[in-house]
Amino acid sequence: MANSPRVYILDDRPENLEVMAVVFQAAGATTFTTSDPLQLIQGVLHPDGDPIDLVILDIHMPHRDGFSVAQELREKGFSRGIVAFTAHPTLQGKRKGEGVGIDHFLSKPSLKVDLVRALLHEVCACK
Repeated sequence: MANSPRVYILDDRPENLEVMAVVFQAAGATTFTTSDPLQLIQGVLHPDGDPIDLVILDIHMPHRDGFSVAQELREKGFSRGIVAFTAHPTLQGKRKGEGVGIDHFLSKPSLKVDLVRALLHEVCACK
């Protein structure tokens, strides 16, 4: 798809990566997935081809949480959309996310094609 939004997804569970990739692709996005935070940071800051439009982060991971990944991306100049998906959303987590540059903080069960389209439209300014 020409001019499709480019979305990079980080989650420690392969089945979650697969589901999120399929849903974002159904909404018209080109997806990249990884369970390695360093690979995501490298891929977002130095993409092959067009820039990454949207980063999707799992918050709770074994070695490094999504908050620190978002903070590093912002500190290194990434200015596009960052969305956190978590199985355990809290008000405290949302506030912490806002403090490190996360644009939206959502519950994983809410992942649906219409929601993804709305996110792509709002965060990436895509139609």
